[in-house]
Amino acid sequence: MNIIVEGSVFDERATGVARFLNNILTVWTAQYKKYSYYVMKRSNILLPGMKDYSVNKVIIPWISKRNIMWQQLLVPRLVNDMQNAVYFAPNYTLPLGINIPAVLVIHDVSFFRYRQSGYFKNLFLKVLIRLSFRKADACIAVSQFIKDELIALFGSKEESKIHVAYNACETIFHSNPDREFKESVKQKYGISGQYIFNAGLMFTRRHPEVLLRAFHDLVKRKEEKLLLVMVGENRTVPYCDIEKISIELGVKEKVVWIPFVPEEELKALYSGCEVFVYLSDYEGFGLPVLEAIAAGKMAVCSGIKVFHELFEGACIFANDLQPTVVSDAISSALKEPLSKEQLKSCLSRYNWESSGTIIIRLMEEVHQNKYAGRK
Repeated sequence: MNIIVEGSVFDERATGVARFLNNILTVWTAQYKKYSYYVMKRSNILLPGMKDYSVNKVIIPWISKRNIMWQQLLVPRLVNDMQNAVYFAPNYTLPLGINIPAVLVIHDVSFFRYRQSGYFKNLFLKVLIRLSFRKADACIAVSQFIKDELIALFGSKEESKIHVAYNACETIFHSNPDREFKESVKQKYGISGQYIFNAGLMFTRRHPEVLLRAFHDLVKRKEEKLLLVMVGENRTVPYCDIEKISIELGVKEKVVWIPFVPEEELKALYSGCEVFVYLSDYEGFGLPVLEAIAAGKMAVCSGIKVFHELFEGACIFANDLQPTVVSDAISSALKEPLSKEQLKSCLSRYNWESSGTIIIRLMEEVHQNKYAGRK
């Protein structure tokens, strides 16, 4: 079996989907060597933290940053000539013009719940995701919650197409960086002393303003020594001006916002924090929460359904996202952190070997359904 992997996420920053694919490929190339892997990319760039796998790299040059055009116009021309092949699309959409079986990964359906970009772009993505789901022979959801969401969107008749394969945490977050490196990272970003930490792309649904106001409430409660460190590109719509709000609240000198950090430094920031905070109305999984737990840190999360599914017993839930409620939850986490055993119990439920196996078995199944009986 030839497995064609859409690897365009490796041409951009090493964010969530790139790391997901990085770990799945690590499992496949180590444990399922009987298959041939072809990773389709726009360039030969190797992102920091990504492995240089023993796979066949297929570079299809594309000058524009519009990945959708590359996917829909160029990829089918090459893929359709490949024999005995299955296509793996790890990032919400797939080329509609391919004529080989395909497995699609949908990490969440936030495009259907929230407007995260301009109106027409958001509408286009919703249509393309819907068509991609219909086109796919099978679909991976990263939590039971997302499977339920997909059934609600596309109908109960599609339930048999959807399979759950949980995300997991990269091993890099399981180890504790040495003290000297942690201090050097803090110094690099102007962080002194103890801090509350938040990481992940910044969307309106993740309530950065609520976090800032909750932090302000903590400062008023005589937690003057604490800083708030936020890591993530600001994609809020309408735009949430972190600096302006910090100035209005009188906490500008205590808030550090970093749009992007390399993975090694991210690990150090998790490891050095007092409490990790992640407030969201909607997530497919919430990988930053699991990364914080892997680093041995207490997490304060919004009380949404998927977080209860995944992290029950390993974090404190703020069921009402009012600043005072969130600050109360953070105070509780600071005073009474969970034990290492409680955190490890949650962490042990998720591993890439299990998820990689679920997906490869699904690839084998759709391959068998397509090519059974052919010589």
